[in-house]
Amino acid sequence: MKNFLQTIRVLSFGILTLSLPLVLLAQDCEIGEPEATVQDCDSSGFFNVLLDFDYANVGDEGFRVQGNGNNYGNFEYEDLPVTIGPLEGDGETVYEFVVTDNQFEDCTNFTEIDPVDCGGNGEDCFISELTIDDYPCEDSLYNVYLNFEYENVSDSFKLFVDWELYGNYGYDELPLNIGPFAGDGETVYHFLVRDVEQEEDCASDANFGPVLCGEGGECSIRDMYATVLPCDENDEFNVLLNFEYENTGDEGFTIRGNGNNYGAFEYDDLPVELGPFPADGETEYEFEARDNQFEDCYDWTVVEPFLCDTTVLFSNLRMDIQDCENQTYYLLIDFAVANPGESGFSLRGNGTGFRTFSYDDLPVKTGPLTNDEITAYYFVIADNRQKNHGDWQRFSPFSCNSLGTGDHPALSPAISVYPNPAAGKVSFENRGSVTLRIGVFDLTGRQVADLHLGAKSVRELVMQRPGIYFYRATDGSSSFSGKFVNR
Repeated sequence: MKNFLQTIRVLSFGILTLSLPLVLLAQDCEIGEPEATVQDCDSSGFFNVLLDFDYANVGDEGFRVQGNGNNYGNFEYEDLPVTIGPLEGDGETVYEFVVTDNQFEDCTNFTEIDPVDCGGNGEDCFISELTIDDYPCEDSLYNVYLNFEYENVSDSFKLFVDWELYGNYGYDELPLNIGPFAGDGETVYHFLVRDVEQEEDCASDANFGPVLCGEGGECSIRDMYATVLPCDENDEFNVLLNFEYENTGDEGFTIRGNGNNYGAFEYDDLPVELGPFPADGETEYEFEARDNQFEDCYDWTVVEPFLCDTTVLFSNLRMDIQDCENQTYYLLIDFAVANPGESGFSLRGNGTGFRTFSYDDLPVKTGPLTNDEITAYYFVIADNRQKNHGDWQRFSPFSCNSLGTGDHPALSPAISVYPNPAAGKVSFENRGSVTLRIGVFDLTGRQVADLHLGAKSVRELVMQRPGIYFYRATDGSSSFSGKFVNR
């Protein structure tokens, strides 16, 4: 810290010299060295910087950020961390950030970042983040879904498996379903993709396996992944954990991490949701799933530190079952998103393979999908760039009749449910002349309300959580089913 004790010399008649101390008000003001975190580049070759620092005894007029001849603005200390930008990622400029208290000019500190290269403003071919997901085994063989990020490519790419050319494909064919491969529990396959015109500089590769198909082999827990679910008002989040498994024990598995035991689960419970966890921008959360019978059978994954206001945030997710007939249906997906990546989002679950979509296409419709009236289906969406940030919904086993086609259509005129979509409150109106009993259920099959509605009456129901809900009305001799959405 600077010494703010200064001396004033007063000369009187050229003979007497007096020294009087003057203590400036800023002597205790402190601003720590700022931490500058570089954010992802955008499609125009620019990026933002997240700036944060410690401080003590500062003034009440906020602070300003300057650097490279620019004034980036005035801020309040309670706004930290603050976003500075956009800045040009030209690969040459060293950016300086000088933080100064607006009341105490000598209370200041600075930092700088190395040049950031945003890829020449989109001129260079770019392939990255090759991902491979296996499809369920058939006998001793399995297929894989292959996908990756790309920019400024030609019209097609080459795929190599174990360094042998497997084929040429168009980028519009992604995600690619290829196979079959041997699920012998031993073979690890190497996958390499290269742009057909810029092979050497525009490529990505990954190893995958081994995959064990069939029974009688060793216990296997693999391909574990964590999906960060939307933050709440306290900047806390839940995590959805899932993984592939084969030949496991019959005592379930346990999830641990960061010194915590998150509990024992059955494999039929997958995927499992844990939380809440603080999004403090510092903590790396570890999750390990280990079989309770076979100690050497486990896998693990991590969630990197992040702040809620800088990551992709999903909200108001709606997955609406449509055109359900003969147990074949389509899924209409819609949601709101903040800070999305430029490569769209993916959909996967036990009711569908790995599929990708553009945010511009929302709402999107996918299918046909099938339902056996026994399986509880789940679907997970995730940003294609920040792959472990997304949201999900689970559907309890259903038949097409239970989704509102009506097993007794004659009863349907007596029921009116409004507004639909609702916004926290929904009204049930009985227009008939007999009393009705109405059960309301969420997507997991859990009953959330049981209403008795007299003839020619209306009941208002307060809904605490957004989502899709089903209702079933009966008069004792006939019944009718329907659904509504709460946003």
